[in-house]
Amino acid sequence: MLRDVINIIAENARQIPYFNKVYTIARRFRDGNGKVFPAEYTGSGNGHEIAYDKTGGMAYFRKNGNASLREDNSPKFTSCDSGVTYTITIPLKMVCFIPNNIAVCDDGFTGDEFAEKIISELTTEEISPNLSKLKSASLICTGYDTDSVAVLEKEYSNAKDITDMNYNNAYFSIDFNIIVVVDKTCLNECFNYGYNG
Repeated sequence: MLRDVINIIAENARQIPYFNKVYTIARRFRDGNGKVFPAEYTGSGNGHEIAYDKTGGMAYFRKNGNASLREDNSPKFTSCDSGVTYTITIPLKMVCFIPNNIAVCDDGFTGDEFAEKIISELTTEEISPNLSKLKSASLICTGYDTDSVAVLEKEYSNAKDITDMNYNNAYFSIDFNIIVVVDKTCLNECFNYGYNG
C-alpha cells in the first residue's frame, strides 16, 4: 500500500520541471565510520548515497517519523466492508536541491517560491482512484524549511565538512503527511507482500 502511494507521489514530482532526478524513497544510513547520509536502499542491507546534482534539480523522499493509526467505525458500503476503518498517517519528508538560476527571480525568496510551487503541484485530497484497496489516500503539506544549513545538518552528520554546497542553489525540505483510509479487512491484504525468511 505505502509503496504504491509513494510511487505515485514520486511520479507526480517527476513531472515538475525543476527536477532532473527524483528518488522514490531514501533512508538515512550510517556507515562504518558513523557518518549518517541519505541513501537509496539497494537491498540486502545496502544503500547508495544520494549525491545532489549540481547540473540540475534533484529530490528524494524519506519517511520522517512514526506512522499513526486511528480506528474508526464507519457505515458499510459493501458486504465485504467490516464497518471498521483505519486512518493511517505517515509523515513524509521531501528534500530538494534546485539551482537558483532556473528560477524566474533569483533572490532571498527563491527557495520559498520553489517550495510553494512544489507544494501546489503535489498536495492533493485524492492521490489516485486506482488504489482499489484504499478508501482514500491524500497528501497534505504540514510545512517547509528553506534554511539550507539546517536542512543539510538534518540529512548529513558531517554537514560541516560539506564545503561545496553554495548559495547558488536552493536546498530545502518539505514535510507532508500521507493520509490513507483503509477497511480493516483489507489491511492485511495491503501489507501482505510475503515473507522470504
